[in-house]
This record gives sequence, structure tokens and C-alpha cells, in this order.
Amino acid sequence: MKVTIFGDCVIQQSCVGLEHVAAFGLTNWLSIVSPITKNFKQIYNNLNSKNYKLTNYERRVWKYNCNKRVFDYLFFKKADYFIFDCNDNRKEVLVEQSSNCLNFITPNLWLDTSKQILDDVYNQSESYDIKQCYEIDFEYYKQAITIICDKILDVYQLDEIIYVKHRAVKCYYDNEGIHNFMVHDKDEFLNNNTLNYWDKIEEAIFDKMKGIHIIEFPSNVIVDKNHPLGLNPLHYQRQFYEYVKSALEIIFMKLDINLEKLYLFQLKETFSVRFELFYKDVETKKVLKDLRQGFNALYNCLDFKNYSHDNLSEIFKSISNFELYLDFLYKLQKCLLIFVSVKDTAGFYEDDKMLKKIKKLGFYNYPNLLWSTYIGISLNGYIVKDFSSLLESDQAPKTLTENIFFSNLSVLISSSPYILENESKIIINGYDYSKNLRGINIVIFDSINNKFVDSVSFDSHVNDNFSR
Repeated sequence: MKVTIFGDCVIQQSCVGLEHVAAFGLTNWLSIVSPITKNFKQIYNNLNSKNYKLTNYERRVWKYNCNKRVFDYLFFKKADYFIFDCNDNRKEVLVEQSSNCLNFITPNLWLDTSKQILDDVYNQSESYDIKQCYEIDFEYYKQAITIICDKILDVYQLDEIIYVKHRAVKCYYDNEGIHNFMVHDKDEFLNNNTLNYWDKIEEAIFDKMKGIHIIEFPSNVIVDKNHPLGLNPLHYQRQFYEYVKSALEIIFMKLDINLEKLYLFQLKETFSVRFELFYKDVETKKVLKDLRQGFNALYNCLDFKNYSHDNLSEIFKSISNFELYLDFLYKLQKCLLIFVSVKDTAGFYEDDKMLKKIKKLGFYNYPNLLWSTYIGISLNGYIVKDFSSLLESDQAPKTLTENIFFSNLSVLISSSPYILENESKIIINGYDYSKNLRGINIVIFDSINNKFVDSVSFDSHVNDNFSR
């Protein structure tokens, strides 16, 4: 089966084994239909004359962005099916103002070379800007959708066109378990404004091209951190590509339309269950791993009558789950000197269960408010310091610092929020043992021998981010 692909790597990976007549992606549709300008011509000329560090694929994308010949490439030869998506419309665009109209190209800012390409043509006197998709009037997108859909329909019949839906997924898995992506205000994948625009663009496409084949997005899809192209909210676990490939095989059978829809629906539901089972399997394996670590640490703890400093260090370094770590701090606190310092913010993620475990250690003033700072010290189960800058709306964030001496240990401990020094310090006899990572930083000393045991941190801004 011969296919032409107009979309991102998700479709291209799903079509491995099929003959590709043409494949193109990484371009916002606004760029494809925008006029060729003087600056776009200059970029195109530079791509031919300058030795930019680009792959052949990246160079081709840049050239078609500038000379606007995407359709010539895609429709040079007709395939059996035209497979596409609109996902590259999420990408940032360079907006150039000229003659009271807007012109667009997709600058591929994820490439280190892109800034050099733009700097070689544009200067500060030029009227241009880099914008997120949702910052542009949707009317421009509607015009682009109309032009592009008409071009596709000039070459392909409705039953020869396949649209593959996919969505930015907010969690991923690795060898340690399931994790959530951190979402930034201008994140091109997970920002709500971007996702809403994505939905509007799809609605406009389906309104223009009623009757095309649509491969829906299953439930419970998860991202794979070990994806060949790297960690990305659109780089899914391999079962997704199996799903799309199976859906394509159903469409290629040319069944009655109602029977095709039934088979595609059943396939989507089947893979939704498979993704859910995969998710649960990853979570189960993580729980079992944590239990094994707990049992191993407990075994070492029960053998505490043969206590040595190395044994104590081994107990804590065998634990990679923060809640379990807090449990063993509590069990062994009678022989520990515990230092706690917060960087950036103490609040945001901690749930009630985790807060209870922290307070159970005696750190009753540990806060759970955003931008709050904290320092705490426990010696053999007795609380020496328990200070918090618990912020109300009318208070300004502040840094906490304390100097203290224990036997032959000179200690400086400090906690500073994001908008000030943004650091955690646990300096003991001149050496800073703090991981100095966002969230709660903990340093443990053996209070009998005054020797270092362990240093860890837990990012209180996201779930399950425990670092040693």
C-alpha cells in the first residue's frame, strides 16, 4: 500500500512497512499558505549558500517553509491514501508584518541552528515576532485550513483520506514508574490554550472534510521516556503505534462504512484496556520494588544490634521511595542528627499523608504553602530547630538562616524561596551536604560517630521526584 504522509513522527512511525510516496511535517499550516517575502527568499538562498548544521530532513523542512512548495512535494505523485494530522499547528510561528498583512514561517526553534538562520536575515529593525499558536487570530487558521483541505480534495477522494487523532499526554513512564510532566505557561504541548486551539482546528478540518476516515485517540495512552526520539508528550509507548497500524489495516480492507466504524471502535476500546493494564502493571512493579526495598531496609534495621556506621548508611541508601524514607527516619531517629532545608517552595504537591510523616518526626511547623521556606534540625529524636516562613497573602517571602554547634560539628543551615536566593544550604564543618534541589532537602548524620550518612531531596512541585 502506497501512502503520502502529511504530519508528525507519530504517523510516520505508525506507517513503517508501508511505501511512502512523500512524507512531510514540522510545519505550522499558516506557514504553508503564507506569501513568499523578501526575507523568506533570503533565508532560502542562505540555506543553499551557507553551511548550517542541519540534517537533510531539517534542511528540507526549512526550504519548504520558505519557498512554500509543500504541495508540489506532497502531490507530485498520487498515493493510494493520504494520511495526515494537524499536530504541527501547535508549533510556534515567526510572524512578519508587511503591507498591512501578516506572513508566517515555522522557525523550528527547537533546533540550535534556527536562531543563527534567523539572525542572518532579520535584525532589530525588522517588524517580526515569535508567537504561540493561540496568540494568533483563529481566522488566519480557518483560512489556512480551507486552502489546505481544498488542495487535498483536488487530488484525493474522501475515502482516500485518513486523519489520525493524537493528543499530548500529561504523564510518562520509565524504569522507576509513572511520572507527570511539568507544565509551563508557554509549553507548546500541554498548555491549555494550545490544547483548546488544537480542538478548534480539528473541528474546522472535519467540518470541511466530512466523510474522511478518522482514527480516534484511545484512552489511557502513556508516553515512553525511552522513546527513540526522546521524551516528549507525543512520543507514546509502542502499543500506540501498533494501534494505528491495526486501524490502518482495517481501513485498507475497504469495508462498508458502518462496519469499518464498528471495527475501529472495537479496536480503540481494546487498546484503551491494554493501555490501562500496562499502566497498572508499571504501578504494580513500582509498588513491589518499594516493598522489596522496605523489607531489605527493615531486615537491616532488625539487625541493628550489630549496628555500625556503614550499616546505617546502607539502610538509607537502599531506599528510593520518599515516604518509606520518612518511615525509616522515624524508626532510627534516636541515633540520627537530621537536617531539613527547603529550596524554592515547601508547598504545592505534598499530600496529607506525606505531611503527617514529616510532622511525625517532630517538624510540626513544616508548611504546605507555596513559596514558604523551612529549616528543621532533630538530634536523637529531640527537635532543636523547627522554623517556617509560613506566608500569608500580605507577607513577603524571606530567607531563613541558622548557625549552631553540635559537639565537633559547626552547622550553617539556610532555606531561601525562588524569588530570592533560591537555594538550600546545609553546611557542616565547611562542606555543603545539601542537594540544593527544589523542594525538601534532607541531610542525615550518625549522631553517635558524627559521621555523614546520606543526603536526599524530594521535589515538592511534582509527584514522585525523589533524588539522591
